[in-house]
Amino acid sequence: MANAAVTNAQGINNNGLVTGFYSTDGEHQHGFFFDVKTGQFSLPADPVQPNLFLTQFLGINDNGFAVGYWQDIAGDQHGFVYDTNTKTYTFLDDPNAGQNNGLAITQITGINDSNEIVGFYVDPNGLQRGFYATAAPEPAAWILGAVGMAGILARKRLLG
Repeated sequence: MANAAVTNAQGINNNGLVTGFYSTDGEHQHGFFFDVKTGQFSLPADPVQPNLFLTQFLGINDNGFAVGYWQDIAGDQHGFVYDTNTKTYTFLDDPNAGQNNGLAITQITGINDSNEIVGFYVDPNGLQRGFYATAAPEPAAWILGAVGMAGILARKRLLG
């Protein structure tokens, strides 16, 4: 990125699509995609969320689903899945995440080709807890995630 003060590549899929985030001011961050085959960058729109401060894309699968989190100006972090085909976000916060020192944190850090996601949240006691969640294999199932992470995490296994 020509004007970037910071660029972080975080994941690559088998189609040669790299995902990550960049910053032009060293503070506010935005997701990007880089196609290794064409050498082209694309910049997805940041999610339309109140008090948006930054967006980080942390992983991508071969189905074109990217994962990460967005942060508001208060410091709360919220997980998301981004569909590169429809250019839409689905927001997923772990239901066990709670306010700790005034912050709620969920980050989705990885996704595989079966659309299984992993990440972590911070519980009300300030402990970081890893999670693994499964979703139905078809992409339309992510829409169900918008209704509530609880349904998707019904088969959750804590890693921490």
